[in-house]
Amino acid sequence: MLFADQFLQHVNSLKLIQPGAKLLVAVSGGADSMALLYALYHARRDLGLRLIVAHYDHSLRASSVLDRSFVKQVAARLGLPFLTEINRRATPRKGSIEEYARDLRYDFLFRMAVKHEASAVLTAHTRDDLAETVLMRILRGTGLAGLQAILPRRTVSGCELVRPMLVFSRAEVEAYLKGLKVKFRNDPTNRSLDFERNKVRKILIPYLAKNFNPGVKDNLARLADIAALDQAYIEEQAGLFIKARLKVTASEVSIPLEALKGLHGSMRRTVLRAMVMALHGDTRPLSLAHIISIDQALFSEGSGTAFVRRPLPAGLVFINRSGRLILSRKKHLSYP
Repeated sequence: MLFADQFLQHVNSLKLIQPGAKLLVAVSGGADSMALLYALYHARRDLGLRLIVAHYDHSLRASSVLDRSFVKQVAARLGLPFLTEINRRATPRKGSIEEYARDLRYDFLFRMAVKHEASAVLTAHTRDDLAETVLMRILRGTGLAGLQAILPRRTVSGCELVRPMLVFSRAEVEAYLKGLKVKFRNDPTNRSLDFERNKVRKILIPYLAKNFNPGVKDNLARLADIAALDQAYIEEQAGLFIKARLKVTASEVSIPLEALKGLHGSMRRTVLRAMVMALHGDTRPLSLAHIISIDQALFSEGSGTAFVRRPLPAGLVFINRSGRLILSRKKHLSYP
């Protein structure tokens, strides 16, 4: 089956794209995003799609202006609207440049989606990206939720984020573009071993494939699929529990401790993450280690419910008060 036909069949089978939708397509100019753009362009009549090309220029290297110009020309050639923004901020000296750049890019994409009334943002993550992310998370330390790695669809800040290319390998993507005779840009930073993902992609996965299992990428991606299915069930069950018991206000969320105590540990930890999501809108400030620490402090054998409060990243704090577990922000608290 041809790539474009597989793409259309995939998005239809998972209902990733609604017919008649207006979509904001993130296009860097690299092979993956160019394949996504052309696959959507070829599917636009079948699905009645309205496409907007969006490109974020991180300004991390001098040649980024050439990437921006290239994507602009491609959008013009296809007769599609083009949106862009150039990063004018100084690169932070501390922290991960990869995470910094990703956050800026998604902020731009979601702002543009809201402004132009797009129903979803689409990015071009592939099966290779999925495998790499799973391995990176295993190395850092993760649980079942983290093993999902990259989901085909999720809601972020009230906007749909869709990744319709997760069933395709990078090799399939490049073969598709070669068949169309479509050019793409090569980002030189993808060759730099200063970045964690590049080390995993260029050193660790090839080493594992050569010395342990040639199918390591497929197995890692399959692990993400299995984790996503199992985690979806746990979250569904946790959702039923939360709906009946979680109390939410503008400044805090709370739940009865006695009700939590009767849950399986896996469910409790899912509920704790859900509390963070309900108040903060994102679970990233908390690692699995934070969740385990709170759970053990409350419910491990012999622990009782002794802790009064437990500070967390992003100005969050868990409090044990009057038989309820409360998640709040430090600035809203008046400590006894």
